[in-house]
Amino acid sequence: MNQQPVETQTRLPEKRKKRGSWIWGLVFIIGGIILLAQQIGWLGSRYNWWALFILVPALASLGGGFSELQRSGRFGAAVRAGLGGGLILLTLSLMFLFGLDWSKWWSLMVLVPGLAIFLEGFGTEAPAGVGGILNIGLWIGLGAMFLGVGFLAMNLGIYDVTTVFDPFRWWAVAILIPGAGALVGGLFSMLRGGKTAIGGFGLLLFGLMTISVGLIALLGVSWRILTPTLLILAGFAVLFGIFRKH
Repeated sequence: MNQQPVETQTRLPEKRKKRGSWIWGLVFIIGGIILLAQQIGWLGSRYNWWALFILVPALASLGGGFSELQRSGRFGAAVRAGLGGGLILLTLSLMFLFGLDWSKWWSLMVLVPGLAIFLEGFGTEAPAGVGGILNIGLWIGLGAMFLGVGFLAMNLGIYDVTTVFDPFRWWAVAILIPGAGALVGGLFSMLRGGKTAIGGFGLLLFGLMTISVGLIALLGVSWRILTPTLLILAGFAVLFGIFRKH
């Protein structure tokens, strides 16, 4: 009865070794084809075949994440790390491989890491009651994705986001999103009480400060009011925590 888990464990390294072997083989073949096509004039010099060596760890990371998801059936830390890291490396390798103009496509390196942070926010290992505090990653990732999509749309001439928020600064919304998430999460944790109350208070304070920064940036007012505003909000947060205990 105990032989089945042992066999499964011994097969896992073999599967990973085979997966790594065929990825390297495929990379060498594609790299050779691209280099040969460049030498005979079929492809321009903007295709960088060496970017395939960045593609290898990207595919390995993605493959590892999907394999772990199939094995465990849970969207755990290993799955999130594999998929998030793989997506970042994949984006970077494709940008180098196809010689994309960084002045237009740089926002992908904001959008995709934001997606990775967003995925990391779906924590499943957190103890009961703490998950709401840790899920601030969802809001940070969402803000980064909003920022990346906005700049990408403008750089590619798809849509001018500034027309929607004029006369305000649209990019400040990317600051307000995690601030709002932290504020809601902090209030929820404090109202639940118990062990999460202290963490909830810190999250509430972080949310208030982040929203203050976001509003100042959005409205374009003087940054000199930031320090007194933060002090006032910190005072209200302390009073709220004191009255909440009583």
